[in-house]
Amino acid sequence: MKAMLVGGLTVFAVLGMACGGPKPAAAPTAQPIAIAAPEPTPTAVPSLRPTPAPTATVTPGPTPATVRTRRDKETAIDFSLDLLTGEELRLSELQGKLVVLNFWGSWCPPCRAEMPSFESIYREYKDKGVVFVGVAVSDVESKARAFAEKVGVTYPIGLDPGHISSTYRITAMPTTYFIDQEGNISRKLQGPANEGALRFFIDSRLP
Repeated sequence: MKAMLVGGLTVFAVLGMACGGPKPAAAPTAQPIAIAAPEPTPTAVPSLRPTPAPTATVTPGPTPATVRTRRDKETAIDFSLDLLTGEELRLSELQGKLVVLNFWGSWCPPCRAEMPSFESIYREYKDKGVVFVGVAVSDVESKARAFAEKVGVTYPIGLDPGHISSTYRITAMPTTYFIDQEGNISRKLQGPANEGALRFFIDSRLP
């Protein structure tokens, strides 16, 4: 470092460069280099066509989970049922009528949900040769009776002594059989049924 007197001012020079002299040109600021991104691997373009929604059941409310229509004739097996009224009912005595045989339980929420529809349709069709029969499976008489009275059920109901549900191969609750006027099983419904479903199947068997 050297000190020089210039115009009465002491000027220091460092390595031959004056501090008060013009500033050296600034080193160019490095600019980011744009690196071209690799071309993306083409992927399959999803179709813009909307996926069709699954067909909805036209009957509102709960509908049977399974509906089986008998193409061959299977005679409904006869049984005797002690009703909550103290009377006895034999299935064979109902031949000539369309029988809606419903397996239910007061402990079964879907069964409880469908019961008002059964009572409503029974009242609508009882004068047209249609009989509803309720078989309470694995139930307690006091609970079955209390629920039936709460809903206002007037069609025959009794407790399954154990063999009726096994004879009809009940594996899910509720399950409903439609037995035609000749005593043959025409349809089997697994799952809760509403008034629309009941009316449809009954009308298909009435003259």
